Amino acid sequence: MKEIFKVSGLVKEYGKGGGKVTALSNMDLKINEGGLIAITGASGSGKSTLLHILGAMDKPTSGEVCFYGKDISKFSVKEAAAYRCQNVGFVFQNFKLVEELDVKENILLPVMIAKKKADVEYYNTLIEMTGLKERQTHLPSELSGGQKQRAAIARALINKPDVIMADEPTGNLDQATSMEIMQIFTEIHKQGKTIIIVTHDANIAGQCQHEIKISDGRII
Repeated sequence: MKEIFKVSGLVKEYGKGGGKVTALSNMDLKINEGGLIAITGASGSGKSTLLHILGAMDKPTSGEVCFYGKDISKFSVKEAAAYRCQNVGFVFQNFKLVEELDVKENILLPVMIAKKKADVEYYNTLIEMTGLKERQTHLPSELSGGQKQRAAIARALINKPDVIMADEPTGNLDQATSMEIMQIFTEIHKQGKTIIIVTHDANIAGQCQHEIKISDGRII
């Protein structure tokens, strides 16, 4: 399998002096293409910080974070934005849908931002896969939590990114709905997509191929 991420000597610190907090401490990590990976750990362990750095939403204090051999930690603001738009699809615990846009508009938003032409056939495939065919004209306020997360997953996939990064994607959902969302991630993974999920749910982690356990900013 080809290596998609290689992390070397990763350190992330917040604050200065006596108030300094080390979120990640001298971390080394490799992630291969096509993996379904869970990042687990207690609250405050550094798991979301790691995901944000892999997604170029945050920069490390030191160390290298290579994506297909290119150190994304050295990216300019413009390069990081392009990387997030083209290479990564994000799914969040609180969905982050735009309340004024309907389901279809929310899903197609990354395409509009990238100033690309929408792949209608692929959009329809995503709608079918996420079960949102009858909800395309609904606003987020008219959706259940599970439907909101399905829309967020479709939005994350619409630009055909290399990797999907999900930060506690089932954190606001009940257990039955969480399992339904995980089934969608499993189906996406079977199609060859690399998926990295931050979760505190042992049931979700147990359905992943690999688990990266973090404690006090270190992999254990």
